[in-house]
Amino acid sequence: MCMNCPAALHLSDSYKELPYFPHALEVLLHDVLDDEVDAQASASGDEPDRPVESQLASLLPFLSSFPSYLDIVLGCARKNELRSWRTLFQHLPPVAELFEQALKERRLKTAGGFLLVLHTFDEERFTAEMIARLLVEAKKENDWDLCKELARFLVGVDASGELLRRSLEGAGMLPADRKVNGLQAKFKPQDQRDVAVSEAWILSSLSRGLTGCAASRETAKMNRWQRARSSKP
Repeated sequence: MCMNCPAALHLSDSYKELPYFPHALEVLLHDVLDDEVDAQASASGDEPDRPVESQLASLLPFLSSFPSYLDIVLGCARKNELRSWRTLFQHLPPVAELFEQALKERRLKTAGGFLLVLHTFDEERFTAEMIARLLVEAKKENDWDLCKELARFLVGVDASGELLRRSLEGAGMLPADRKVNGLQAKFKPQDQRDVAVSEAWILSSLSRGLTGCAASRETAKMNRWQRARSSKP
């Protein structure tokens, strides 16, 4: 299959303005990926030494010629199982590089999606600094919904709140010299209610775009509430 030949590019050029064209390309990638995963499984069972011709290797360069390339790859990855990711990313740059590319192109939601993929697929390369950089860009765009999605994800993967705290501090969205009860401390299992309270507080702050002095005032309110709660019998 010569997907990257001039004839294929010329044909696709006639349809690229259609609103559903990116989705059609994602379906194409999904089908080719499924076929390749199945072919690899069959080859490993029947003739393990026989090389499998990769259609993905020719399809992905073809897809990269379209502006929605990163969204197509991300959409396909998130709709497939982890075992298919290994086949897909054999023919792609590292997920961290795809995140960087999306961030450079200011496709912030796409960049966030690649961070979620990175945490699952290559957790060792996932860092709070990456999240912080994305939060900074989202804050510039006043995209507080994305900020909240990232905060929920971080609390989901680290119930102590430490990863969320470091990410927010790195993005300049929390006063670095203040302790936020429930985000800086390590929590025991019986303290999950406090984690939920702190998460609710920070998500509320993010939704209002609080930074600097406003965030400090909200922190003070939260600390007073926590002290009052702890003083109750």
